[in-house]
Amino acid sequence: CPRPIAQSMIHLNMRAINSLIKRHIMTLSNDLRGAQLAPHSIESEEAVLPTIRSRSRVIAFQRVGDADIRPLLTDLDPADVRFILHIAQGSPGIALCLMKDPEDLAHEKQVHDQARRVWAARSLADRLSLLLPLHERGTEAEQFLRHLAITLREAPTRSRNAEKALTELIRERETNAHKQLMVQKFAMELSA
Repeated sequence: CPRPIAQSMIHLNMRAINSLIKRHIMTLSNDLRGAQLAPHSIESEEAVLPTIRSRSRVIAFQRVGDADIRPLLTDLDPADVRFILHIAQGSPGIALCLMKDPEDLAHEKQVHDQARRVWAARSLADRLSLLLPLHERGTEAEQFLRHLAITLREAPTRSRNAEKALTELIRERETNAHKQLMVQKFAMELSA
């Protein structure tokens, strides 16, 4: 599945922002026929610098209902359809990618199962070994975090402590803090 070139507009430094403005915004023709669009997706409008926000048009996209995505998922086992709908969280693009690539689907199932086992782990050592994907930055870690959040919502007994610990872990991952120490702190908070 295609991945975005820039994961987030909020991570742009001032030099990159000035370049973006000059390249995509200031070069627009006075005549609308020559106008260009520079689409960017963000999760939080407030996190983007006012310089960019003032020159942007916001289009809010809502999640697509499962009933609208289900007809796109043809020739699949009903259990796979349920899993894809659950993981896609209203994103038809994710659903279609998983439908078209059985290896990606199998990998998502594997990651999901590993994330579910984090919440069920009884010992700190087991939990730490399951959290190994979070020791690095990258798409694997982001995918694992997404599955941790989804499986926490699935848990029959959701702990407020677990929700708080996961939120803090996600927040801390945005910093340059030591990843392994963050994971250890997270695991110990869950064991408390």
